[in-house]
Amino acid sequence: MGTALTSDHTKVRQSAACVAGEVEHMPSSWEWRIVARAAPLLHVARATGLSSAFVIVIAAVAVARWLTNPDALTEGDVAGDFRGFYHAGDLVRSGLSDHLYDRLHAVCHGAAPEPPFMHPPIVALGFVPLTLVGYGPALLLFWAGSLASLWLSSRLASRELGDLSTARGLWLALRFAPLAYSLAYGQLTAYLALPLVGFVVSLRRSREVAAGLCLAGILDGRGSGHGESSTVYGASADGPARSRSRPSRISARGRHAHGDLARIRPRCARRRSRHEVGFDDYKIETRERYAQPLEPLKQGDHTITNWRGALRSHR
Repeated sequence: MGTALTSDHTKVRQSAACVAGEVEHMPSSWEWRIVARAAPLLHVARATGLSSAFVIVIAAVAVARWLTNPDALTEGDVAGDFRGFYHAGDLVRSGLSDHLYDRLHAVCHGAAPEPPFMHPPIVALGFVPLTLVGYGPALLLFWAGSLASLWLSSRLASRELGDLSTARGLWLALRFAPLAYSLAYGQLTAYLALPLVGFVVSLRRSREVAAGLCLAGILDGRGSGHGESSTVYGASADGPARSRSRPSRISARGRHAHGDLARIRPRCARRRSRHEVGFDDYKIETRERYAQPLEPLKQGDHTITNWRGALRSHR
């Protein structure tokens, strides 16, 4: 037994020596020299402290900007995806649920720079209560719910694994770059973390029914919605001065899946993408579209015009 362990240690030392020899003979480029000098400085404790300081500074800057500019939550790229959720909930509350996916059609031919709604209709129902307040308070409530969902997820995971406190687990999650990005852009990642953790915990405890319910919640939130609205409205990409697309009605049930998609695909192919134009040109083009009014979405006595302006003056 001792001889076997000695031989194993010898093999490990020989492998380490080979690796060290390969490192010494690697080409001395400037990238490699920077990595070699910075590697001893980046240990776990220092990286943890730097990430904590970064999160605190970013949060302080965001709060300071919001206090100095009350309209900061409705400007720029803050919570861009949440705008689509808020608008979808407002459509459902106003009785215009059949127009949930019209903006998806409008984006395909360049009529609307706002993010479209691409989730199942049941997701729009979940955002109806948030539309009872203004856009800014609704966004703050959405963020508060995201933090609460992360806290519950961390608590469930820490109780199941028993190797990390709830507060520390939540703080580690907030410092995770993709999760911080999803919070800043108003995505549903934090809300999906709770059923995901519940799914894993239920499987570990052999609770198949509970695991299935949690998995259904994950699929409900992540699935993409497909519009079946019978009417498509939208301005042309060059503005209201150009000809607008005429409302098209689909009467046959079988044409919902084929005829509608065949009509949208050419528009999507003609649209200029971010990669075809430069990023700066895309930002200029987007600002010009923001300033142009959109074609009204009409159904009965209801009319929605210029949704971006309506958000700022929402009750």
